[in-house]
Amino acid sequence: MKSKVGIFLATVLVAMAVFLCSQPSWAAMRVAQFIVGYPAYAVEGREFPMDVAPFIQNGRVYVPVRYLAYALGVRESDVMWYPETGQVTICAPPGCKACSYVQLWVDSNTLLINYGLPSRTARVDMDVTPVLLDGRVMLPARWVAEAFGATVVWNPWNQQVTVSIPLQDGGTNQPISQTGTGQVTERRQPIAPRLEAPAELHVANIVPVTGYPGAYHVTLSWSPVNGASGYKVYTKALWPPGAGYVATETQTNSYTTIFGVAHPEGHASWEIYVTAVNAAGESPPSNVITVDLPPAAPTQQEIESIMARTVEQDDCRFHFVPEGDPLTVPDGQGGTLTAVIGQRYPTADGYGELVFFWHNKDFLGWDCDHEHNDIIDVSSPGPGRITVTYAHYAENDPLCAPSLPPVKVTFAWIPSRPDIPDDPRLVMLDNMPPEDPGIKVKVKLLPTANTQPKVVGSQHYREVIQGALDLLARYDPEDYHLVGEHLTEIKESDRSGVNIYTGVFENKLDSGSGKELMMKEAGEIVHDATHVWLYKNGYQWWGEEAERYCCEAQKRALRRIGAPQWMIDGIDAAFQTRYWEIPYEQRYW
Repeated sequence: MKSKVGIFLATVLVAMAVFLCSQPSWAAMRVAQFIVGYPAYAVEGREFPMDVAPFIQNGRVYVPVRYLAYALGVRESDVMWYPETGQVTICAPPGCKACSYVQLWVDSNTLLINYGLPSRTARVDMDVTPVLLDGRVMLPARWVAEAFGATVVWNPWNQQVTVSIPLQDGGTNQPISQTGTGQVTERRQPIAPRLEAPAELHVANIVPVTGYPGAYHVTLSWSPVNGASGYKVYTKALWPPGAGYVATETQTNSYTTIFGVAHPEGHASWEIYVTAVNAAGESPPSNVITVDLPPAAPTQQEIESIMARTVEQDDCRFHFVPEGDPLTVPDGQGGTLTAVIGQRYPTADGYGELVFFWHNKDFLGWDCDHEHNDIIDVSSPGPGRITVTYAHYAENDPLCAPSLPPVKVTFAWIPSRPDIPDDPRLVMLDNMPPEDPGIKVKVKLLPTANTQPKVVGSQHYREVIQGALDLLARYDPEDYHLVGEHLTEIKESDRSGVNIYTGVFENKLDSGSGKELMMKEAGEIVHDATHVWLYKNGYQWWGEEAERYCCEAQKRALRRIGAPQWMIDGIDAAFQTRYWEIPYEQRYW
């Protein structure tokens, strides 16, 4: 042990010599050293014993927080340990201007740094949690030291941590604890009882601010804490990104504020937690919640995008375009409900219409599974209600019958109930007229417009296409419009036996060239779906590398469904043409 002590002191003396021989500004520094496995620390060449030694865990050096505070110049009385809650509060050393105090908790990665005012407290999420070893709280030195304005240097050769803190007015480079006994000053009976963390923080209500679109009254609530004289509500903007937590004091266990959606993308999000306070200080933080404000209604571009990739259930190859202006109404719970009439496109009959519904910016689905409707208008009888007026249809006439009275159907937005799985949010109210053979209005709200297509055709055709769709499911694409187009072509070929590319009659898809066409389409489903997967997951989704990736996925799919080798080789041949550089209108397919 003597040799190790000698090495330690020699190291300290060398460090002191470096500091003394440097620029004059270095003289106003307080320097302390800790060595892994050695139960003492040194300040300005003087050694002070500790009852625990620093250790390494998961590549990090843990030091006793109390002795680290002493080494930084903190008075013994300013290091407060509350064993009931596992909290450590450390006041800043004399003259420190970096912050006023820090708080941390055993087995919690939260570090609170106060900057002098009750409302100026920052929450830091550490990448480690303090641990309790032989009655001492241990933590990597950087978190506490840097909060007080110190710098930390790790020397792996001699396993040494050096902490340097500037000396401000009132500071000293002499140890605060001359005895170095490290007696623990437990604050078991503070002036006021220590506080438990507030529990069950949640959003009690969100109400739009009248006359200010995009602004909302947000009411927070949490369980009261015994002994608390008040609470601090910490909020931090997540989107658009904010500067950090802002604290607001309140006297009750409820707090109402105003949040607004001012970002062009129409979305805003905050992170919030609460602490209880009294004369003894501040409690550990509550659970952290995220408040997402209801975004605005869908934009015209978003509406057109949904309609463009919506494929009819029966007569495929048709999509939809908006007809008229969207109708947006409050949903009654702080959000919006939007309805838009979609006109089948291209169409020659003039009566292929559906109503598309959105809640905020989330697409809900459309109103029926047949587009053979003539929709007169959409209106709103009140918040959360949209009424669709349909024209009557004669039983044996595909055209509407103007002589019959119109049919009004009201859809209502209701909050989901957590006790009922898959509880519908948009429901049709019971105001449909009695069953009438002269009415051909079918109202059914589908879950989404991009659900997996229904596979029809011969048994072998269904098996192979389902296999392609199963492969597609591995990538979990969110956009199926390309898939819908391919399935359209496959179904048309299966029904007619005509190659939709050449217009020449061929066999059904069970055999011959029809089967090969079906395999080709199945492979292209996977190719295009892979592009979607790349795009949705933030990868480069176009260009040479993306095409190579998608072609490899396409070849794997073709091998699995038994495609001939010439078809697989054709993918490589097509890749060599660098087709992705050819404008769409100039491509041969």
